[in-house]
Amino acid sequence: MGDVNVVRNYFNSNERRLTGRFMFEARREPSHKVVLQKMVDTIAAALNAERVAFYALDKMNLLCIKTANRPEVLIDSHVKDIPPEGPMATVIEKQCYIYIPSILRPSEQYMLDSNGHFQPIKGNPLDPEVTADYIGKFGANFGRSGEQMSVVFGCLSLHDKTFGVFKADAFSSGRSIKPNGMTEEELLFNVAVISNLASHSLDELSTRMELLQAKKKLENQNVIVTQLLMKVLHAFKGRLTVPRSYLEMAMKLIAKIPGVRARRWLEKPLAMLVKAMQSFDQISLYMEEYLRPLKSGSLELKIDRKPVKVRELFEDLAMAQLEVENGLMEATIIADKEKVRDIVLGLIENAEKYDGKGKPIIVGCKAVGDKLEVSVKDQGIGLLPRQRQIIFEGNVRLQPEKEGEGQGLAGFKLMVEEMGGSIRAESEGYQKGSTFIFTLPIV
Repeated sequence: MGDVNVVRNYFNSNERRLTGRFMFEARREPSHKVVLQKMVDTIAAALNAERVAFYALDKMNLLCIKTANRPEVLIDSHVKDIPPEGPMATVIEKQCYIYIPSILRPSEQYMLDSNGHFQPIKGNPLDPEVTADYIGKFGANFGRSGEQMSVVFGCLSLHDKTFGVFKADAFSSGRSIKPNGMTEEELLFNVAVISNLASHSLDELSTRMELLQAKKKLENQNVIVTQLLMKVLHAFKGRLTVPRSYLEMAMKLIAKIPGVRARRWLEKPLAMLVKAMQSFDQISLYMEEYLRPLKSGSLELKIDRKPVKVRELFEDLAMAQLEVENGLMEATIIADKEKVRDIVLGLIENAEKYDGKGKPIIVGCKAVGDKLEVSVKDQGIGLLPRQRQIIFEGNVRLQPEKEGEGQGLAGFKLMVEEMGGSIRAESEGYQKGSTFIFTLPIV
């Protein structure tokens, strides 16, 4: 139930004190059970009620007694996994509060609705068997006191959540639940304010628990991902051992070839093999550095921005044609060198994958204002206008039959933006090639 619009002062000093204490205590409690216990205790104290119980509504729409201000109320309750009936069904359906002045006239009721409107109604009566049970147990008490066997019901709810129903009476002492000097309207407003405070506290507590559970789940997933990637790194380094050993054998065999002329003829291939060996070592070290944050449990992308010469970005790009603006090779930019190379090499790989293999790939570099603009141009399948808009989003695969997870360009975009730049794609259309362009700040 939403906040009730209290238009008059319905509280005496004692009720204000009890409600105020409950308001502060409920929001500090660590569990739903404690909040509900304090609620029934506060209602009992505010109304001088002897029997106050809360019945939780489960996902099967069944009610079961959850807590009460006295242990015997829990033991004696007939509400155990049953569908809502009578006034309980009404308060749940209408998210309201109901006062029944006498269970001998159970359809004569007063209701405070979810908008704070008070009115007398002809409501759903109590179950006859329940009424008979109450009269059998407590009727004599009322015969002596001359008061009416009255009872209050209310719904604990907030927005689209319904927590359950509470009931309060003073049957044991033969008193009406409505204190002397208090009107029916004042009675319902009193319990409405207390139960609304409880509903807000339960909702806040549920939200906190959900956030804590989500945090714990995420932490567990981070551990699993970290362990998995560490295993991948170990396996990757192990797989590099085989091709590296073949390179070492080839270099040794070349070194044993007799004849100066033959060795000179093989100098260039040998230099390429040496370069390949160095590349294997660099790949292994780079992978370890790339995944280093994971060892501390961090899944954040680490960008190490430092001054770097433009020429360092394009070393060993034998698979593409390089076109760099005159004098720009010695310019300095602020960037993560290895991440920039990742982007360039990744764009070249994409160009080859998407029908560009064997066709010229041009890597361009020029200054545009205070930015360095790097481009990778291919003669592959090209891009449609709609594809250019979504291609840098995660999980986008323009050709599902190709290998990949659709995360590469999204990752490149993240890295470029972390280095203070931007990235875009240009294409004249299908089968007309594509150009991927990203910028980085020049010092």
